[in-house]
Amino acid sequence: MPNLFLEKSVEIAKPAIDVWQAFVDPARSRAMGGEYVSEWEPGASIAWKDAEGRVLKRGRILKIEPAKLLKHNLTKEVDGVETMTSVVTYEFRGRQDGKTTLSARESFAEAQDAKAFADASAAWDATLAKLKDAVESA
Repeated sequence: MPNLFLEKSVEIAKPAIDVWQAFVDPARSRAMGGEYVSEWEPGASIAWKDAEGRVLKRGRILKIEPAKLLKHNLTKEVDGVETMTSVVTYEFRGRQDGKTTLSARESFAEAQDAKAFADASAAWDATLAKLKDAVESA
């Protein structure tokens, strides 16, 4: 079976707006070891910079609904040509008990081999754990 997408979710003991702020407020995203850089509107670029300011991931926002949905692509540049590698969709589902379920889905442009897929899955687990910790400890 081709490894074309990954889906992960995490329950965070904070309202959806607090989870959203971890994306759009650089002071909050730094608790995850870097920061998102964007104008936060459809078509705008989005990048993840590490603590040293190096851009590790980049893409464009495809759809955005504050505290509800963020969909963006990820791209890479090879020989001056930018190509899409995947599309990432975050869904923020606030609950009546004040908690949020954050679902993340990455749809790959090409099927991933077993090692690349396992590496991506582990990276998502680590990322969501950092996000949960950063939001809940704020």
